[in-house]
Amino acid sequence: MRNSMMLGLMVALMAVSVVAQAEKAPERRFGFAKPVKLSAESEVYGAELKALPLVDLAKVVAAPAVWKGRTVQMRGTVASVCTKKGCWMMVGSTAQNVRVGFKDYGFFVPFDVAGRDVAVEGVIDVRVETEAERRHYAQDAKKSAEEIAAIKGDKTVISFIADAVQIGKLPTAPAEAKVEIAVGEKRAEGGPVCPDVKPAEGCGGCAKKVEGAKPVEGEKKADCGGCTKKVEGAKPAEGEKKADCGGCAKPVGGN
Repeated sequence: MRNSMMLGLMVALMAVSVVAQAEKAPERRFGFAKPVKLSAESEVYGAELKALPLVDLAKVVAAPAVWKGRTVQMRGTVASVCTKKGCWMMVGSTAQNVRVGFKDYGFFVPFDVAGRDVAVEGVIDVRVETEAERRHYAQDAKKSAEEIAAIKGDKTVISFIADAVQIGKLPTAPAEAKVEIAVGEKRAEGGPVCPDVKPAEGCGGCAKKVEGAKPVEGEKKADCGGCTKKVEGAKPAEGEKKADCGGCAKPVGGN
């Protein structure tokens, strides 16, 4: 009799333990999301990552025009998710978030992924978000009526169109993305760029013709053919006509 009572007690305790564990692991809220891969550690939506070059969100925020149209990988934390279909999420850090949408509205993410690490791959976009769109997004995020009413006017925003999303445990970070500046493309600060001047270097101007380039205000034409950042000692390139080129040669110290 005693053994039967002990056995019954053990069974009861095990049942309580199973119920308690089930309560600790709430049921997932996938909604419309259909994972490409799913494990206890991570989940993939849209497609698997291709290890595209990784860009720091802070760099994109600092020079959005330079990064617009670049196909890269971005990482951060999911701040919030569309509560209607999971058709967008805000990703980033405490300082800055970027809205991530999904290519061709082709897939969704679960409603319950806020606070988790995420890697997304796709294209950086810079666009004007209308007041109507901003209010729509606020409604999707279940903002209060007061918060929605306070949204006024259009706003230029950085967004990301993803075709691959991985949430949870992420693979080893790929190489850092580098911006390759094309000939004739403008620098982030608006100055001319030369094929032989790296984005990180000071700009001595351009020995190649730059349509419409003009010297900086207060800068002498004799010193420089026209550069948005004055470089002491910079001189026009050899054989270059000032009238033909708005730029100047790379810095020539002391000359």
